[in-house]
Amino acid sequence: RPPSLAALAATVLLYLVVVQALDAPPGGQNDIHLLHPGPSLALALWIWGGPGLAPALGAGALLGGALAGLSPWAALAEAVGSLVAAGLAKAYLQHRKSFDRDHPNFHVVRHVLLGACGLGAGMGALVTSSTLVLAGELPTPLGLHHFAQWWMGASLGMLLLGPLVLSYRRSFLQARPIQRFDEGLVVWGLTLGVGVLLFGHPPQGILGEIANAYWMFLFISWAGARLGMLSTTGLVCVVGLQALW
Repeated sequence: RPPSLAALAATVLLYLVVVQALDAPPGGQNDIHLLHPGPSLALALWIWGGPGLAPALGAGALLGGALAGLSPWAALAEAVGSLVAAGLAKAYLQHRKSFDRDHPNFHVVRHVLLGACGLGAGMGALVTSSTLVLAGELPTPLGLHHFAQWWMGASLGMLLLGPLVLSYRRSFLQARPIQRFDEGLVVWGLTLGVGVLLFGHPPQGILGEIANAYWMFLFISWAGARLGMLSTTGLVCVVGLQALW
């Protein structure tokens, strides 16, 4: 059945809030965007709420571009590219037998890599960059660079944000008793502490030589083996935000 007006309005608002909060270039890197959350959020909400949410996702993307100060053509290119990426990824995932929106699991990672990060993000980047070049918003020599940046940012979002939103959907719909809470606190506490040490105040001397970011995978693997999809995807996002900040 068609979504209610309240659901459409909530979709637009959520899209605006998330994209405005995350889709910003880090300091000192000009207009390079490391993470494009729009396509991944659109993918998760589209899978969650069905095709009836597509107009709200498009409206949210257009409004987000306007609030970011983009020209009308640039905002349109970003919106269309995000919807193309999300739509193709959704079609690909939902045609895989192992994909279940209510039971996200690590078995579908290869489908996310191929269908979302590959097909979806790639076509979304192609549409966005081509539209900007044809509209005169982007010099032709910079088209390939923009394509690569958009594709990488959208792919990272597909890996981080999409699974996280779908995992929370499962938790809302199928509430279960909290398990391994104490262990979860330990993992998250160690992750946050080590992340601050590595990304914020790297140690000096001998410790400084081995204080590399790959140590964070120790905690991600721990969570993946013991704490399940929801906690693991949340932890990956936290580590990513620590590194970005």
